[in-house]
Amino acid sequence: MVDIVDFTRKQQFKVGEKKVYDHQCAHSQLTIDEKRRLIVCDNCGQHFDAFDYVMRIAEKEIRIRSNLRYLRGKTKQLSEEIEAKKRELRNIKAQVSRANKRSTQTDK
Repeated sequence: MVDIVDFTRKQQFKVGEKKVYDHQCAHSQLTIDEKRRLIVCDNCGQHFDAFDYVMRIAEKEIRIRSNLRYLRGKTKQLSEEIEAKKRELRNIKAQVSRANKRSTQTDK
């Protein structure tokens, strides 16, 4: 006899089914389990592999450094734009002052 295996695709998730989390833990208080080589969050009890946790911290640091580099560049760009606007304002004020002097001289 031959065993028949059913290969029809079954729905893995119910439509509309969602896993609801009560809160997002920041994992701010951790305990290191040296024997099992795990990191345990004291707040929510979640276990982490030590290497995975270190990788997550490294990735977060890379993102932070990238954001910092972007923000420093943006700050420099905006500072240059402010200086250009200040120069433009000084030039306009000087033009207005010269125009006022000319108009007072021609009125005499």
